[in-house]
Amino acid sequence: MALSAFGTLAKPATILLCVASGALTFTAIIAFAIEIVTATRKKTLLQQRRDMRKAEEDEQIERQKQMVLDRIDHLSKDELNYLADCLRKNSQSFTSYVHSPSASTLRFKGLIRTPGGTHHQDYYPFVVCDFVWQYLLEHKDQIIARDEENTRIEEEEKRKARNRRY
Repeated sequence: MALSAFGTLAKPATILLCVASGALTFTAIIAFAIEIVTATRKKTLLQQRRDMRKAEEDEQIERQKQMVLDRIDHLSKDELNYLADCLRKNSQSFTSYVHSPSASTLRFKGLIRTPGGTHHQDYYPFVVCDFVWQYLLEHKDQIIARDEENTRIEEEEKRKARNRRY
């Protein structure tokens, strides 16, 4: 035996060294496995938080959209006329005076937007928001009927006013 040249302690020392290095290797492998599991769990927790935040944001956006859509039932006759004309022309956009009170109010209510840029002030472009346009298309007949009713009432009032003058 080659180890006998180093004395009687060489064999037990070699065994202890092998056991110690094996234990250290085993411990390192276990630590590495635990680190992988922990990192995966951290990613999962982070992803859960991101998903929760995204769900909250989506819910808030949906609530805001619903608030905007609820305003359609309470539009003035001029505001409703803009939207009904878009439906009649099957066009999601229209032009109007840049400072039109009705268009400004529709924009403030979140129903329309403007592409911005430089345009003629009398023919300023406005676009019905996509989610509003979908709603309007789904309720096209009702919107147009309400506008026609408003027009009929307005014409009737004008006729009565003319008859009172004569």
